Amino acid sequence: MTQEDQCWRGNSSSGEISQEILFIAFQSRQSLEDHLTTVEGNSQPYLLATRTSKAQISRFYTVLDRKLLPCQSCTSLGMFDELFKSHFAFSVKYDGALSSLYTFLQTTVHNIDVGTTEESPSVKELRARLLIKQ
Repeated sequence: MTQEDQCWRGNSSSGEISQEILFIAFQSRQSLEDHLTTVEGNSQPYLLATRTSKAQISRFYTVLDRKLLPCQSCTSLGMFDELFKSHFAFSVKYDGALSSLYTFLQTTVHNIDVGTTEESPSVKELRARLLIKQ
């Protein structure tokens, strides 16, 4: 498992669930259309990586409502940022399992709707700690 795989996966079962919600690695032997037709009930945007081998990712897409949006960025941080911003561009609510993560990014990193967005206690605490250090 690569370091980036470990970052996506996390250390707990909730991390594994979050990874499945955020990111799907896809063998290019199957067509993208076949993948999109087999996706059931996933109205949340997620990253789809096409790969020719387990170690070789060739392209990233943001998938929303069974539509492929090619990622413009070439870095994992940029691709995740595109995924995050797709929630705003398409007015999609955050997935419950990732709500705290996305709320943290929204209020702390992007400084969007601070004070009007409902934050979990853990997000409030982390944001307060980060702001105190600045």
